[in-house]
Amino acid sequence: MENDLLDEVSRRNIVAKGWVEHYRTLMDLLSKVKDSGSFSGNDVNVFEDEIFHLYRTFEAVAQNPGLRDWFKEFAELQTGYFAGLEHYHTKYEDGPGMAGLFSETLEELKKNERELIQRD
Repeated sequence: MENDLLDEVSRRNIVAKGWVEHYRTLMDLLSKVKDSGSFSGNDVNVFEDEIFHLYRTFEAVAQNPGLRDWFKEFAELQTGYFAGLEHYHTKYEDGPGMAGLFSETLEELKKNERELIQRD
């Protein structure tokens, strides 16, 4: 889901741009897993790498005084969803139900984006 608000803040702030890029890569990966119903070996590597970078860039987002509060709150919420997903993935790997959990999480993340757009 493309979001003009995220594009706008990304153009104005390099820290936000980094977070949004990792966030969108993870969203694309969740969509791919939802469509295919499973993880490939490469998907696992991308997931783990992007989660690491999302956390790292979120720390910078949280400490950046130049970012608006709405963006910081949105980034915190969405990063929290990915943290939960990573926890379950680490615990259960590609066990039964993981694709379903990824699909449910994707829908929640999209819902949060729609609410952000409506709030504007």
